[in-house]
Amino acid sequence: MVDVPVLVTNFNDTKGNRPNANGLDETGSRLVRRFFISETISGIQTSGGYFANAASQVIRYAKSVKLRVEMNSAAHEKIFKPMLEISYEEMPVSMISSETKTELQFQVDYF
Repeated sequence: MVDVPVLVTNFNDTKGNRPNANGLDETGSRLVRRFFISETISGIQTSGGYFANAASQVIRYAKSVKLRVEMNSAAHEKIFKPMLEISYEEMPVSMISSETKTELQFQVDYF
C-alpha cells in the first residue's frame, strides 16, 4: 500500500489563502493524505456539540473527484504515484429533504 497524495482544489489555509485554486503547482500547492466523501461533524457549531449529540448545521460532500494516473514513459510496465483531486461543497442541513438532489462528478484521467 502506498500513500496517495490528495489535492483539495478549494482548500483554505489558516490565513484564508487558497494555495490549490490553480490546480497542482510544484511550488505552492498543499497536498494532504486524508479525504472524505461526506461529513457533518465540522458543521456542528456548538462548543462540545459532538459529545452532546448536537445537530450539524451543514453537510460537506465531495462535489468532484478525479483520480489521475500517469504512465511512466521510461518503464512502460510502471505508473507514477496516482493523485486524487477533490473539490468539496457544503449545503445547509435545513435545505435538505428526501427530495434533495445534487450533481456529483467522478472522473479518472489515465495518461
